[in-house]
Amino acid sequence: MNTEIVVVGAGGLGREVALLIGDVDGFSFKYFLDDNIDAGAMVKGWGPVAGPISADPDSPHVLAIGATATRRHISTILSSPPAPVLVHPRAWVGAFVDIGAGSIVCAGATVTTNIEMGIHTHVFVTCVVGHDCVFGDFVTLLSGAKVSGAVTLADGVTLGAGSVVLPGLTIGAGSVVGAGAVVTTDIPANVTVAGVPAKVVAEHPVDQHW
Repeated sequence: MNTEIVVVGAGGLGREVALLIGDVDGFSFKYFLDDNIDAGAMVKGWGPVAGPISADPDSPHVLAIGATATRRHISTILSSPPAPVLVHPRAWVGAFVDIGAGSIVCAGATVTTNIEMGIHTHVFVTCVVGHDCVFGDFVTLLSGAKVSGAVTLADGVTLGAGSVVLPGLTIGAGSVVGAGAVVTTDIPANVTVAGVPAKVVAEHPVDQHW
């Protein structure tokens, strides 16, 4: 018997998550919740929007929201339990890996061993996570990001597409690593870094970002 999963967010990411759910044994996509699309509308052939995000889903849900702070906020207004971990069958997850509820690991991702990930973490296609990494909650790894061994990503960190984090480093809560950046030193909380090597290019007030 399949567990039906509600996808919160009906944009491009929502459709990608619905696709992932359809490929995972034991789960099936139920419907979308979205504040910006009228209830009853069909989403590019994928299925209906049942109502706004504030509507309580009647099944476990997954948050298909890219922005980490928004994802965290939405998690606080939904009373239904988050979905179990959703791992695409073409991802490779090794031994002694603990992934928090509501998290997704997409096709082509590699997650090696002795790794801890918090709730509602997103690991997108072709990402690599090395041994002994520790991730907080609401972390996002965009397509092709590579995290070397023994890296710590605090709550709400986003790694841009194709970025690289070298071994043993820590990235502080709410920080963003730009696409293609190479992180060679620890990064403080609530900043954006970019470049090779990555340098701080912006600071975010905590109340506006994370």
